[in-house]
Amino acid sequence: MLLESSASYQRASAAVQAGARTAHRRDGAGVILEHVGFSGTDPGAQVRELATRGVNVIIGPLTRDAVNALADGGALPTTVLSLNQPDADRKPQSNLVLFGLPIESEARQLAKHAFEEVRARTASLEAKALVLHSGAPLSRRAAVAFTETWQAAGGEVVTTVESDARSGAEWRAQALQALNGAAVQVVFAAVPPEMARGLRNGLPREWLLISTSQLNSMATNVAGRAGDLEGWRITEMPWQVSPDHPAVMGYSRSTQFSHLDYQRLYALGIDAYRIARELAARRTRFEIDGVTGRLKINLESDVRVERTSMLAEVKNNTLVPFEAPAR
Repeated sequence: MLLESSASYQRASAAVQAGARTAHRRDGAGVILEHVGFSGTDPGAQVRELATRGVNVIIGPLTRDAVNALADGGALPTTVLSLNQPDADRKPQSNLVLFGLPIESEARQLAKHAFEEVRARTASLEAKALVLHSGAPLSRRAAVAFTETWQAAGGEVVTTVESDARSGAEWRAQALQALNGAAVQVVFAAVPPEMARGLRNGLPREWLLISTSQLNSMATNVAGRAGDLEGWRITEMPWQVSPDHPAVMGYSRSTQFSHLDYQRLYALGIDAYRIARELAARRTRFEIDGVTGRLKINLESDVRVERTSMLAEVKNNTLVPFEAPAR
């Protein structure tokens, strides 16, 4: 494992490493798992050094900048399973397999889900959405990914609102002003979690409010704290929403990482190890029922691991798996 060792990323790297070691304890027969710290701007040099020692699969690095450096750094002598995605203008090198929890894939999944929902519940061919984002890079990337997928499916984005509003009420006022009386069926809100509270109040109840897993970074799943998020639908990993899921139950929880974001990285480490084990066996096409979602790998067509998150909703003050109503 080649994980960042700088002070800024030590805890994140520790969470990923702990998850990988949890998976290794269960499924580690015949596999040696070693952690190597990385700091600097040239992860490729360490990849080449590890390759000379006979390492056949490397898990990491974790940051986008480091993955960009790998993508730009020439051919890799051994398989690297990155834990982030390079920028869109980078072309991954051979032997670089891309995994991670990119917000863009969650936004695309939500766009497809919402479009199908709208078309299923209305005879109208129109599918209209309102997109909200804060202008921050992560928020903007989510908004762009949702918009592109929604429009590709045949939907219309009536308006996009970028704002640095400081409350849900302020977001709502700006959104309604931008709509200027127009109706939508879907609101995609890539807004800070604390800003989502109260956004629903005053909007038509039939509007579907959706967001990525970023909405769950303030413990939405704790009973009694989600009343003003009732009905929101989000993408989230089974690890966070469904502890009785068969894929989740086989791996022990960590009491070391209580924050939801570090729990996600712990789960990322579990699935990264499982993927790496298959790559070490030189498998190029396989699926894994992962703790981070359903994982599909087909290196013959794409170096990106396709991750399908679980759909969840806030129901009775708790985040639970979404169950589509019978029609």
